[in-house]
Amino acid sequence: MRKFIQTITIVLLLIFSLSCEHGIAPRIEPPRTGFSGMITFLNEWPKDVYSTRLVVFRDTIKTASDFSIFNIGFISDTIPQLLSAYYYESDKNPVIPINPGIYKYVCVAQCLVPGISLRREDWRVAGIYYSSNDITKYGQIEITEGAFLKDIDITVDFNNPPIQPPQ
Repeated sequence: MRKFIQTITIVLLLIFSLSCEHGIAPRIEPPRTGFSGMITFLNEWPKDVYSTRLVVFRDTIKTASDFSIFNIGFISDTIPQLLSAYYYESDKNPVIPINPGIYKYVCVAQCLVPGISLRREDWRVAGIYYSSNDITKYGQIEITEGAFLKDIDITVDFNNPPIQPPQ
């Protein structure tokens, strides 16, 4: 009987040791890939806006055809209206998630029609990410696998919008 109890005890210990990953060790989260920052909104929100989103393009928008699904690298979930500031993280509920690569045009865009539209004339650029706060150079971001960029901040001044891309 004693040998039977020892055998059962060993079997149970083996089962428990195989079913536990690492005991009570903390779970290691995989590294995040993406970017985050603060969008600051200045002055009164326009009333003709249906949605506001953070949109990232692979290349700058030099022609109306550059505003296309093939150039878009990221689209955020809708940003709530009437805020004065909004903190975002690209890996939280994106419509189109970011992939590793170089992106040359990061902007806050506002849709002027209900629903989803890919027509350039239905969107207004409200704010742009600039390189080192130099408003003469668009800021570019380089996303690498397992790296998470911070402080990709954008100021949206509704009384002083940026130059609009071609329509």
